Amino acid sequence: MSDSGQIMKCTFETGQLRTGDVILLCKFSDIHTLRNIRSFQGQTQENHRVLSTDLMIQIPSQEYMGMGSTVQSWAAFPLKKLKIELFQQGEKEACTLRFGLVNLNFIPIEKVSGFPHRVLSFGLNTGTTTYRVILDPIDDYRERIDKIRATKSVDVICEAVVNLQDGQTIEELTQMVGNLCYVLSVARGTQISWIYRDIYSSDGSLLRKLHAARVTKPYTGLPVIDPRDPHETKAFVERAYSAYIHKKDLYRLDSGTIDAYLDAKQESDFLQMRGLKIVVAMEMVVWSVARALGVSEKILCEQEFRQLRSKLRRLIKNDILQGSQMRNKRALVYSKIPELKRRSFKDMLREITSSNNLDLRLSKYEVELFVRCRNSLVHEGDFYCNTAKLRDRQICAPKQSASEEYFLLTNVLDRIFLKILEYQGIYIDCSHDFNRVMFP
Repeated sequence: MSDSGQIMKCTFETGQLRTGDVILLCKFSDIHTLRNIRSFQGQTQENHRVLSTDLMIQIPSQEYMGMGSTVQSWAAFPLKKLKIELFQQGEKEACTLRFGLVNLNFIPIEKVSGFPHRVLSFGLNTGTTTYRVILDPIDDYRERIDKIRATKSVDVICEAVVNLQDGQTIEELTQMVGNLCYVLSVARGTQISWIYRDIYSSDGSLLRKLHAARVTKPYTGLPVIDPRDPHETKAFVERAYSAYIHKKDLYRLDSGTIDAYLDAKQESDFLQMRGLKIVVAMEMVVWSVARALGVSEKILCEQEFRQLRSKLRRLIKNDILQGSQMRNKRALVYSKIPELKRRSFKDMLREITSSNNLDLRLSKYEVELFVRCRNSLVHEGDFYCNTAKLRDRQICAPKQSASEEYFLLTNVLDRIFLKILEYQGIYIDCSHDFNRVMFP
């Protein structure tokens, strides 16, 4: 259907790619009316209803000559969501939800009645509600895990299974699984998302399907919690989920902070770009935590700073950069004065990591080296080990290589997220040969 309400008939094919993208292909006989399509509704050969009401942006169509010299046109539309309602949906009530999760490398340990495989289950407690979630591997999950690890690709590995309880809604459980994906993503160091949701009745009949387009990323093998130990994964998720729920809005965990952190671990970029992304992710964490703790970046209030600024401008004009020939230099120096009222990134990093809320024991060397790596990447586009002058090396010794510095940056950020999620236990220290060590 178009913006004007005009209905355009077509034959169609639709589906979801392993990357999470949802695509609709339509074949039209009248190409002249192919304009501004904003919704879709169709019926399959099995009489299932297919619909999408989300904004669709048309990919340029391809025209070809059909039988009898008639012109036909194929058009492709990326969809945000695609709903499929099966014929049983009006006759039976929803009972079980199954969500397809991509990129989750895990080892199942339990066997639950009704499931043909071993599974991994969680009890997720929010303080007011406890959700029971089962990770059920798909039939060929071992082959798929091996493939995504080898090719750095994306694929569905398992389904998160949840039963509807009294008082719970489908939307509530969908949000819960979305939260769980973020917690699992931190544990595995790679983007884990659900890309489809199937709804079943109590007798196992499939009622409805939802395919949702997600921003998925290729699999990355930089876990914080060892995927080879399912008991550690279970302990981490059950401990971290509650902390995530209570802090996600305060620390913007689901609004870019964790996404930036995971993107910095992607192995598809050059190491300098990955290091720069780590720095950007740390900036987001530092300022989010600072706001949550009420830590201000300002050294002086506005009134105090205005008085100081006036004195500095007079001093610069009268005693330092005198004369009309210095006018351009004075303007440049004046423009730097506002930076004096803000605390440095180094001070903010020290403040939040030493606060009672985080209490992350970063050594002076770790803080100093992190800041120097950050400044070098931001201002010179390279790691500190490649840009440090002799005097810098005497003050703060760099690591032997760029990769060592990258893993140091990553480890510091790993530990901050473990603190935010209130984890205590074994984790993988990527800065020391990926050893398993106790945290904190």
